[in-house]
Amino acid sequence: MNAEIQTAPIHLLHSESEYLEYFTINQSQRPGSLKPHAWTPLTDLIETAEHLIIRIEIAGMNQADFSIRVEPRRVMVSGSRPEIRNQGCFHRMEIPSGDFESDVDLPQAVVTDQANAEYRDGFLSIKLTKVLISYE
Repeated sequence: MNAEIQTAPIHLLHSESEYLEYFTINQSQRPGSLKPHAWTPLTDLIETAEHLIIRIEIAGMNQADFSIRVEPRRVMVSGSRPEIRNQGCFHRMEIPSGDFESDVDLPQAVVTDQANAEYRDGFLSIKLTKVLISYE
């Protein structure tokens, strides 16, 4: 998977008021949706000498379910985790489903056409090659 798999605009929701405003405005664009969902999966950003690595904890998905957009200083990941429908009544429900997004600002520029992504064991890992600057 590389940086050109899918490109979709994405909006990071920073507060509850932005969440309510976003879904009030965009509700008409979500046909069949009675209750909008938006959540942000847990995301790590790791830096090595030559790479930036983004790890997103998102179980229950397939690699093709992600939309990844790589820009020189930002990576946007979005998708939709299907709701698990069980017979019976929930007494506790903490695992989010529905639309999600993760918008990661990068500490330095990356080579966008060298991005690689892999989904394994509930984690999406995106490896980005840093733009190395030579001062010679």
